[in-house]
Amino acid sequence: MEDKLIGIDEASKMLEKIKQNIDLSLLEDIVKDNNIEFKYGDNYYRVRLLNREEKEKLDKFRVDKFGELMKNKNIMFENTLIEIYKDKGINIEEIDENIKKLEIEQSNILLKLGEAISKKQGEEVLKTYKENIEKLKDKISLLWIRRNTLLSCSFENQLNNFVVKVTTYLSFEMKVDNNWNKVFKSFEEFEKYQDEKLLEKAGYYSLLLHYRI
Repeated sequence: MEDKLIGIDEASKMLEKIKQNIDLSLLEDIVKDNNIEFKYGDNYYRVRLLNREEKEKLDKFRVDKFGELMKNKNIMFENTLIEIYKDKGINIEEIDENIKKLEIEQSNILLKLGEAISKKQGEEVLKTYKENIEKLKDKISLLWIRRNTLLSCSFENQLNNFVVKVTTYLSFEMKVDNNWNKVFKSFEEFEKYQDEKLLEKAGYYSLLLHYRI
């Protein structure tokens, strides 16, 4: 199995790369319109929620991939990998526990922020709460990156990553003469596309839109 071990330092670099390449400042408002538009080079692109026909196509892709993965004897389920890592001194269950603790802490601060807003406690107080929330979000993201990278070879992750790719392919459009057209005619064309930065941006926005990460 390919060595996929990742530490917090490397996860931090990966998170910073995402922040540099993805403009998240206005996403909350855009997501409410069931699509996310962005400019890349001289063109305008968007990802949008799938319609019924596209969801049916996604299901077929998922079922076919599931069958393909089940036939591969070298792919292990997540629980099996977790036990293997535990024998090597890497405790993924501990990572899960830390994520839960941080998420609870984040929820508590969000409640305090809501109370502060309703009581009009002032910008300085609100700023402090918001900064603490952002710090916790980063810590949670770092742990998720580490967990997902450790388990990237698992059956579940292989299937989930494939579904995200197909979802991006189905929902990705480019604006041409005020009309939105699909960027790719086929999934094969999508997979062969060379501009990884564009696909990375579209993939992240698609993930955010469809799964509200």
